[in-house]
Amino acid sequence: MPVNAEWDIWIQSSIVKHFIDNISGILVFSEGDKKSTKGVGQYCEVRLNGPEYTEFSHNYWRVTVDVNVIITAVKNNSNIYTMQMLTGLVASQFEDAICIYKYGGTDDSLLECMARDDGVRGSLRITQLEQLGPAAEIQQSMVSASYKFYLTE
Repeated sequence: MPVNAEWDIWIQSSIVKHFIDNISGILVFSEGDKKSTKGVGQYCEVRLNGPEYTEFSHNYWRVTVDVNVIITAVKNNSNIYTMQMLTGLVASQFEDAICIYKYGGTDDSLLECMARDDGVRGSLRITQLEQLGPAAEIQQSMVSASYKFYLTE
């Protein structure tokens, strides 16, 4: 049986909304959104790898999603820890569970909550990408985690 055609949009929109609603003091975008960052000193982008669907039995699915938030900030010489502060702010919103709602459907009811997968890669990963180049005044870091949940069609 194929997956529900609406699952992808519900997952994407719920995860992006979670971060937009919970991260304050920095602009939050979904990867691929048309955005204007001119004059903006710091922002972050939410991107997903997946969802990956595995059907364990008829109409019983494991759904795995890797959530990545890339933080971009103009280098701040008055506070050399700006990037670490922003990274900590974003990391604090990778909660143990993120709820998936049926956004864009006939109702916005709860579909399921996905749990952070504390498997072999660790529960929360932070990558300091640092300065983008020797002449660039822009730094980046990334916070990522894997989540999973189970659905029935």
